[in-house]
Amino acid sequence: ILHTNIETAPVVVETSARTDASGSPVTLQSARFAEPTLYAELPEGQQSVVVHERLNPNDFRFSFNVTVARNQRYSLLFFGDLDQLGTKAALIQDVVPAEIGAGNVAVRVVHGLVGASGLDLSTNVGAVASNVPFGAASEYRILPAGLTSIDVQRASDKRVVFRGGVSLEPGRAYSFVVGGEVDYLVTSTTYQD
Repeated sequence: ILHTNIETAPVVVETSARTDASGSPVTLQSARFAEPTLYAELPEGQQSVVVHERLNPNDFRFSFNVTVARNQRYSLLFFGDLDQLGTKAALIQDVVPAEIGAGNVAVRVVHGLVGASGLDLSTNVGAVASNVPFGAASEYRILPAGLTSIDVQRASDKRVVFRGGVSLEPGRAYSFVVGGEVDYLVTSTTYQD
């Protein structure tokens, strides 16, 4: 779960493939705003994956029909706001490059930042992505591993909305998940894919 909506309570994810003795869905994961989560293993086959607010499950519900196959990974992006844009969710397939190469990493940006229709991501070793749409993820890009500085810019005016640094271990894939709201609080959480 990639929770980037600063205005909402924690959310949970359930699947139709896992139920308790009474037939009710079992919670797979719970997430709070900008809090990293790990992948949850789902059984192979067709199923419905649902995300909803933990305390008020009827306030909003998003459901995705997905066929899970061996070695497939998905991220569930929870984004938007309560006022103008509304609360949204997107199911993103994580297609990590098969070959990253010695001394390299694969990186991408996931855009859940309110106040930016598109995001650019650059590092001290080059650009990663340009004009990633709100609610979407860029493709992975191969970069050298090590200490990396990142700049996240709003694509429309090139304004830097987040600047930070992270140490990236060789041979791994990472997502920089940008969330919150421009001019209020912007976060970039690094997830190892």
